[in-house]
Amino acid sequence: MAAISKGNKMITSKIEDLNSTLKTLQQKTALIEKKQDDFEGGLNRIDKDVDNLSRRHSQAEHMVSDLKLKVDDMENHSRLTGIPAGLEGNSPTKFVGTLLLNTLGPVNFPNGIELQRAHRALAARPRPGQPPRVIIMQFLRYQDKERALARARQLGTLRHENNIIRLYPDYSFDLQQKRRRFDDTKKILREKKVDYRLVYPARLMLKHAGKEISYTDPVEAHTFAESLPVTN
Repeated sequence: MAAISKGNKMITSKIEDLNSTLKTLQQKTALIEKKQDDFEGGLNRIDKDVDNLSRRHSQAEHMVSDLKLKVDDMENHSRLTGIPAGLEGNSPTKFVGTLLLNTLGPVNFPNGIELQRAHRALAARPRPGQPPRVIIMQFLRYQDKERALARARQLGTLRHENNIIRLYPDYSFDLQQKRRRFDDTKKILREKKVDYRLVYPARLMLKHAGKEISYTDPVEAHTFAESLPVTN
């Protein structure tokens, strides 16, 4: 009997030890599960933060792109050549605005032509027999600038008081580089007798199969131009 009693006590002790170990394991498991939940919650927060940062980065890129276009538009002036020195008097901005309106035709500018400023290029005064300094101007309205340049191209030769004058765009260096990336494509289009035009700021438009196609990516434009058949 003593042996049986001793055996029962040993079994009871072992069971208690197992229960204690099991309780400890359950506590550790609960702690691990809590840490896992905290970890997953942290991952979810990180995912949300990454999504927010990605969205803000995209918005910032759009803002930078828009601001760059605005800066380009502010920097991109137009040039007028052929105006004899001193003809503009003390008010070059008003003089050039009136000259352009009369030369290009008031009917093409129902709201008139307003310039933010106009001035002679900062260069040494030309010597006798040399052409006068260029007049640099900035239009108040971008639409007027584009309309004026298009009208000047349409008319070809412009005259003011028996002087041949020319109006053409004066782009910033960055924008010139962007536009020059289409040079190879333009050469291919000319060789294949495809009508095209490069519009502001740097977008190539061409006509093919009765449709007008637009490209802002020079690589895509070049690939398409090369795929076109040669026109005899």
